[in-house]
Amino acid sequence: MLYHPKGLYVWDTWYFVHEGRLHCIHLQLLRPGSDRPMAEHGALGHAVSDDLVHWETLPPALYKGEPGGIDDSELWTGCVYQHEGKQYLYYTARSAKEDGLVNRIALAVSEDGRHFERCGENPVLIPDSRWYCNEHHRLPLRGHGYPIVDARDMCVVADPEGHGFWGFFAARRMADTLAESSVIGLAHSDDLVHWEQYPPCFTPDRYGCVEVPEVFYLQGRWYMLCLTGNRYGQRGQVDDARLREATIYAVADKVTGPYTLMKRDNLVFGSIFPQGYCGKTVAWRGDRVLFFTQGEMKDGCPHGSISFPHALKATADGRLRVMWYQPLEAQYQPLPMPAPLDISDGRWGSRLHWAAEDGRYTLDCPPDWALLPLDTLMADGMVVCDVTLTTARSAGIVLRLREDVTQGGLCVLLDAAQRMVEVTALREFPLIECRSWDIRQGETYRLRVAAEGNVVYVYVDDRLAIQCYEPGGGQGHVALMTEGGAAYIEHLTIAEHREA
Repeated sequence: MLYHPKGLYVWDTWYFVHEGRLHCIHLQLLRPGSDRPMAEHGALGHAVSDDLVHWETLPPALYKGEPGGIDDSELWTGCVYQHEGKQYLYYTARSAKEDGLVNRIALAVSEDGRHFERCGENPVLIPDSRWYCNEHHRLPLRGHGYPIVDARDMCVVADPEGHGFWGFFAARRMADTLAESSVIGLAHSDDLVHWEQYPPCFTPDRYGCVEVPEVFYLQGRWYMLCLTGNRYGQRGQVDDARLREATIYAVADKVTGPYTLMKRDNLVFGSIFPQGYCGKTVAWRGDRVLFFTQGEMKDGCPHGSISFPHALKATADGRLRVMWYQPLEAQYQPLPMPAPLDISDGRWGSRLHWAAEDGRYTLDCPPDWALLPLDTLMADGMVVCDVTLTTARSAGIVLRLREDVTQGGLCVLLDAAQRMVEVTALREFPLIECRSWDIRQGETYRLRVAAEGNVVYVYVDDRLAIQCYEPGGGQGHVALMTEGGAAYIEHLTIAEHREA
């Protein structure tokens, strides 16, 4: 369910629906040892899906331009907007003779959703120096660590009152600090080709960079998603201090903004390692569906695959939540009820006091952590259960447990002592991924863990808590775990993929 074309990394993605099918346009790079043509490296890839899970690879939507042109380097992020039977593909154009350091926004148009032709008036947008830095009016600071001219990641939405179209793009304004310089620019068009620019609509004055804006209307409010993180030369600006990379959101009453951060809750999803970024949404069969790029940093590349689809919801007071996408349930087949394995020989570590009655497992190990291994073996699949920490400081499940605790196992824990959700491993408990979460003793939480190869998704009460890439996937036992006291785990379901 995690897609990338054979021999290619997927980078940033964006989506549109055409003739009832979901299309994905994505940045792409050749994987080491790939036998694909070099021309596909840096082109805009294209894939299509009927169910958001299984993808068909199509020929690239657009290749790099002719040598010497404004877009003869790797093509970067944009969007597709559909109007009057045509698909308008905006992308970030970069020139090799400028070492790709100057961004311009260009356009290609299609009448069938597959074959795109460049617009004769490219570039269609370069930053207006009245409000933004551009190639003739450069910021005297090294954003990203090099002197890039930002004008990229175009996102287009229709004016809700029918007055043309609004474009949003990552830009910089003149400032003494990177945090003050990074903004999301605003432009308006009547014909989707010619754009009039306005002052920026999002000026957080907080982040070293905000980029890949995504703007949409949901449940009475306008929202903007942006990517940010420490790799842009900032520190401690994400609401969850544990995280180093994040997709944030801002809210507005009208499409043109101004967009402002939600106080004490502006994080959509994030990670310690760059393992999930470029959140993009699409309206699909009544849902606002979110995808992101699942990076493979621990195997040497921040790029990777398209994520699971997720449902994006808003609470009554306007806070965004990334939720489990319920139609994915159809992809899994529950396995028979598991039976506990014998733990008397000591190979599973500390002795555990446990009991099972009516589907509830009660676990207790006051001074230490302990496991209750089950006879179910699973490589890829999903585990769902309700977890209640009575006196335990943490509890959860273990995946891919080998023949004893010295051979590893991936732990997913709800930690009341540190108020967090954590993915770690037996038995050294390294830092793999974690996120601050209000876990409390005496409360019951629905824990859902989906494992796909080296990728693990963790949901608490069906809200996405962690997405991570951890090499070493494979088959092993499922186990229950408690630490520092008593917990009970009930309504346990272990499921594997249904056969195609």
